[in-house]
Amino acid sequence: MKRLAVFLAAGLLVGCGDGTYDKAMEQGKLALADGQYEKAMASFELALKEKPGDKEAKASYEELSLLNKVKGYMGEKKWEDALASAKQLQGEKDLPVNVKKAVEEYMKTAETNQKQQADVAAQVEKLKSLQAQKQYTEALALISSLRQNAAMGDAVAAFTSQIDGVETAINQELSKQQEAEQQAASLKNTYNQKLTEVERSVTTLTNNAPNRTTVEIKETVSAAWQKWDALLNDIYGALKKQLPANEMEQLRGEQRDWIKYRDATAKQESAEFEGGTFEGVQYLSTLERLTRERCYRLVELYMK
Repeated sequence: MKRLAVFLAAGLLVGCGDGTYDKAMEQGKLALADGQYEKAMASFELALKEKPGDKEAKASYEELSLLNKVKGYMGEKKWEDALASAKQLQGEKDLPVNVKKAVEEYMKTAETNQKQQADVAAQVEKLKSLQAQKQYTEALALISSLRQNAAMGDAVAAFTSQIDGVETAINQELSKQQEAEQQAASLKNTYNQKLTEVERSVTTLTNNAPNRTTVEIKETVSAAWQKWDALLNDIYGALKKQLPANEMEQLRGEQRDWIKYRDATAKQESAEFEGGTFEGVQYLSTLERLTRERCYRLVELYMK
């Protein structure tokens, strides 16, 4: 484009002979006054070819080159570079009024966009903080707000990759949480079914047992307790895999206390039959009752 402009300017000056420089300067100034900066640059470049050391032509050409550079940075949305070049141009002496006005407009636009970019950058940092704190609802609301802010569209666009990255990570985490909740619900349903199955099994065992002698009763109660005890161990093992470490540590303490309570209660309730044949039956019966209750409690309270 520059070569074509120079060619056109030169074409206009064909036949001017020694007046080429003067014509080029004249046309350059006219184009500059009309705001035709590229045409003016071509004319001043031609004048410099005629008089390479001419200060006026050189100054005008360099000023317009710098203005064109500012314009290029603006188009690329490089606000900081645009401002730096505009300030450099603004510092030039005897800058033409219309060039000065153009520079001021560029600076105003660049400063506005730079401020918006800084504001969006602060919002993106807040977004990352919300993500780190697992405040996903607030984070997604902020992302939506940023994207819907048409006035700051260019600034937001500069951070698109970061915003998209945070949104993707949050959605993945929410998906994992949803999957975990579904698995937990499924696990709870599974163990509720196991509770029902053991209830039926114990009922069948009791109904089908002879239970004519104390020994037979004791064997039946012992078998029933063992079924509940096996289920309790099964539930406890599942909770080890499901619960967070701190909750599991708390449960371990509660379980140790419960075992002490279970054994002490069984001993206390069987003491009524101390020395008799029914003492062992009562002891096992208490173990069965408390173990059954514990199974239901763990499933209900800890399987989330």
